[in-house]
Amino acid sequence: MKKTLLSILKYLLPLGIGIAMFFYATKDISFASVMQQFGEAKYGYLLLGILFFTISNMARAYRWLLLVEPMGYKPSFKRSFLSVMVGYFINLVFPRAGEISRAATIQRLEGIPLTTVLGTIILERVIDVFFLFSLIIALLLVESGKVNELLSSFLGNSFQKITFDLYTILLLGFVGLFVVVIIYFLYQKWKNNRIVQNIRTFIVNLLQGLTSIRKVKNQTAFWFHSLLIWVMYFWMSYILFFCFEHTENLGLRVGFVMLVLGGIGMAAPVQGGIGTYHLLVGKAFTFYGLTAVEGQIMATFMHTTQILIILLVGGISTIISMSLLPTIPKNSQENISTDQKQ
Repeated sequence: MKKTLLSILKYLLPLGIGIAMFFYATKDISFASVMQQFGEAKYGYLLLGILFFTISNMARAYRWLLLVEPMGYKPSFKRSFLSVMVGYFINLVFPRAGEISRAATIQRLEGIPLTTVLGTIILERVIDVFFLFSLIIALLLVESGKVNELLSSFLGNSFQKITFDLYTILLLGFVGLFVVVIIYFLYQKWKNNRIVQNIRTFIVNLLQGLTSIRKVKNQTAFWFHSLLIWVMYFWMSYILFFCFEHTENLGLRVGFVMLVLGGIGMAAPVQGGIGTYHLLVGKAFTFYGLTAVEGQIMATFMHTTQILIILLVGGISTIISMSLLPTIPKNSQENISTDQKQ
């Protein structure tokens, strides 16, 4: 009962925080004004948005294949893409559950071990964070003044910094070393225990996926598609500027700013980036000539359309994936047999 309650709270808490931030961000705009603006939008550009979104995830699916192949598995591109989209679809409801559902989908469809493929997905997330961090650095270089204004508007002009002296660092290092030593001695004592062996197998498979990037044969294709994902994210976001007259002339620079801030907002641990996206993007628009109301309406429009695109493409992909029969390729069967013998 207690475990169930904690699971419910784990789901409802981020949702509640996101909804609270959404209402705070949109407190000054009326539903009627939002619907009026939505009604005046040029929806033909949404078709391009759907195209860019689909291309970005086709690139993600292909990049994923490049990570999985060195481990002896060759899932089809179609099923890889469907699994990616299932992950996006589930993430809208359960934050961070998309990675698990994506791994579970490809396991069911292609027979790839869950822990192995989960390692590649975690690696993908690390690479995505690297790209987002690089974009944040670029944003600070290109628009440092606007970023300072944005931070000041949320946090005020004074920032409290947390510093660690030498003794604190040494203490933390000693505690970390002590924990490692304890874990080592416990492992040596219980290494023949079945539960410990299962944990060890899980960690080994996970590390195999995490280190698969070193074995990717076509590194050029891997990094090209990693870059293509973010290029398509940019165009998916920027194309929506042309839906309204007051944003169609903002330019590529503003599009880049909204890409980065929108990426930070969507990365927040709330369902679909609700609230965090509206706060960051809506406020940022006011630094480029839009009123507070126009900025929040535009942020709401961009977020809503992106969510609808995910629901559309992700929902269709989920239905298709559920209708497919599981198949285990020959090379995967050989891999599994080898693992069992070992």
